[in-house]
Amino acid sequence: MTDYLLTNDPFDLGGTFDDTAGKFDADFADHAIFLDNNVAHGVKLPETDSIWISFDCWIGDTGADEDGYMWRCYSQDNALLGYFDMVNGTYNWIATTGGTPQSFSVGIPKNQVARIDINFVTNIAANPNDHQSTVYLNGAIAAQTSVNGGGGGAPSRFEFGGSDAFQVSDQGYWISNVRVTDVNPIGTKFKVLGPTGAGNYSDFIGGHVQLGDFLATTVAYATAGGDRVSCSITPGTEPPGTLTKVALSATTRSSGAGANPSQIGLFARIGGTDYDGALETPGAAILPLVETYLTNPDTLAEWAWSDLAGVEVGLRAVT
Repeated sequence: MTDYLLTNDPFDLGGTFDDTAGKFDADFADHAIFLDNNVAHGVKLPETDSIWISFDCWIGDTGADEDGYMWRCYSQDNALLGYFDMVNGTYNWIATTGGTPQSFSVGIPKNQVARIDINFVTNIAANPNDHQSTVYLNGAIAAQTSVNGGGGGAPSRFEFGGSDAFQVSDQGYWISNVRVTDVNPIGTKFKVLGPTGAGNYSDFIGGHVQLGDFLATTVAYATAGGDRVSCSITPGTEPPGTLTKVALSATTRSSGAGANPSQIGLFARIGGTDYDGALETPGAAILPLVETYLTNPDTLAEWAWSDLAGVEVGLRAVT
């Protein structure tokens, strides 16, 4: 069971940082990401037989004469597997593989936060071109396609934004807390706690300040193997529910061929001890990193919200 992406960052998703109250679930986020017709940012999917894309959304008023599309998923062979289509201001899920596209009405509410979960299953009956998609709205099934052939392999890319209906600020939409995972996420949520202060390590140029500003134009970077940077976090008010795991999340990419250091990984620092996660080798494309701790590695006990005040989160570079 793997989380491939956990983010609420415009760097990963395109769009604009927006902390306007009401556009996100305040128990689990302190901002959302605004998208309009100028944004068609793609998120790479891991090309597995079953994948979930989950997020909160807030959609403003759209007139009865407005049409457009958004939230599109493509296969390995760049076939369009499914997308949301807005027709006269209402939303339909369209599955486009196979001979006849399937269309299902999905009543996404306007002017309120709604939860969207989309599950793509492929390689059905050992046929890599057979797919089925299921859309959940606030935890309940809103649309499910029959098995479609001709899909060109597993889901490979999911695009946010792109609708030509949203051309002015009050007709855009907002998303927050995006998760890509191979485990059923229905009934679960996560809260993003960004860096709020300097930690024990400060080798990366840019340090905790650039890591925590949610701006695509500023980044922290390592220049030598062995470099580390760590940041403190501020847990704030505990959200409703039960804390079941803690995941560290970041995105990275290489500065070019032959970059040194060449590998990077996440780590948690608790009680003066570093608990290193796996190393990855980034390339020119943005690479999400996620490291999950099911229990507190310092105590080996289940996590408590109060534990988070003593956690530093960080990145390490290896030649």
